[in-house]
Amino acid sequence: MKALLSSLILMSLFTFSVQAETLIQAAQNGNVKSAEALLSAGADPNMVPPNHWTSLMHATYNGHAGVVKVLLASGADVTQRNDIQAPSLMIASFRGHLDIAKMLIDYKSDVNARKSDNGTALIWAAHQGHVKIVALLLKSGAKIKLANNKGQTALIMARKNGHADIVVMLLKAGAR
Repeated sequence: MKALLSSLILMSLFTFSVQAETLIQAAQNGNVKSAEALLSAGADPNMVPPNHWTSLMHATYNGHAGVVKVLLASGADVTQRNDIQAPSLMIASFRGHLDIAKMLIDYKSDVNARKSDNGTALIWAAHQGHVKIVALLLKSGAKIKLANNKGQTALIMARKNGHADIVVMLLKAGAR
């Protein structure tokens, strides 16, 4: 009986692991139907692999809004962080995925979360020149004066990278 129980536990762990890995692949590839089927079968949207990139992070990075929507509706945790301590909102802000950034904020993602170098979603969006995301983050309460470990604020990053429209927006919002 003990051996049977051990075998069943190992089989369920293996099945879970395969489901979770397959969910990550569906997220990377933007396969909404596969993600829905896997989640319905019990795949955990919050499984954290060794590299700390969750299904939500992969879908966010690749701009797969449909998969992000399914994962969020299934309880994906917007506060989980990857290997550099960046949550999904920072990834969306860096990559310029406005629709995904909106969804993550709607699901209560912290607009002022800091990553390992103390960078923020606003600093990343300003650095990359994503005007609409900078506007969204400001409207959602992003703190304009936060700086990373090098003392770089969103304003400094926007200036450094020649994003004049963001510089003007940040100055109008009170950056100095």
